[in-house]
Amino acid sequence: MSKRKEVGSSARTLGKHILLDKIVGRESGVSYVKGWPMAVIDLTAGDGIPTMESGTASPLIIQKHLDHPKFGPHLSALAVERHPAVADVLREQVTFPVITGDARSPEVVQRIVGAIPPKGCALIYNDPNAISEFALTPDLLTAAPHTTTLSTLGCNPSGLKRLERDVRLGWYAHIETVTRHLPRYHDVALVRLEKDDAQWAYLVSGPQKWRDRYDCDFASAFRHWPKGYEVAWLRLDRKGFDRIADYLFLTAKENTA
Repeated sequence: MSKRKEVGSSARTLGKHILLDKIVGRESGVSYVKGWPMAVIDLTAGDGIPTMESGTASPLIIQKHLDHPKFGPHLSALAVERHPAVADVLREQVTFPVITGDARSPEVVQRIVGAIPPKGCALIYNDPNAISEFALTPDLLTAAPHTTTLSTLGCNPSGLKRLERDVRLGWYAHIETVTRHLPRYHDVALVRLEKDDAQWAYLVSGPQKWRDRYDCDFASAFRHWPKGYEVAWLRLDRKGFDRIADYLFLTAKENTA
């Protein structure tokens, strides 16, 4: 199988794929033990061709867990890809359904909600290429009683901070969408890579009692980023969480005004 080069450094791509793999693996095991059906949703799936940086891709990570002999049978998955030609390539890589469309459109959201078990759990992976493509919506976040999320936030790739401030403030709105629909027993972490010109970051939501496990996941995923990373949990450290958000979404001048 051929491999493609992904936007961003090898450490960024490798890190997000390690993180996704660890979260899917843990949640599929927990849902199996509890007897909950589980859906894994990839909102921005791409073509499923392994990247040069990590040797895999998000749909292939999901497929690996679907193929697990013990945990796989109680899992389901769904991918969304808005480009028809890319979606056709993806269908050759995975066995689970692929929707061609925009994950933010009401029609596609309705189909995604229909694929999430209403009395089970869901992990939603959201890897947008731009602020405008962030696809987590209230309907998706509330479709199942136990919903966790992993989103990537590229806050300055290709000089994104040259965009108007009003555009960049859209990141705050996206984070608020997640936090506003956070179950009372969940928390959300904001993780940023240190000294990263592209200012890559990750938004992760899940049970508060799993904070230590998530922290271990972050350490494992980002050990390949030699400059380190910073993380803050909203319910534990609101000031730290907000400080990271301001650092990511505002220019240095705006952040010191």
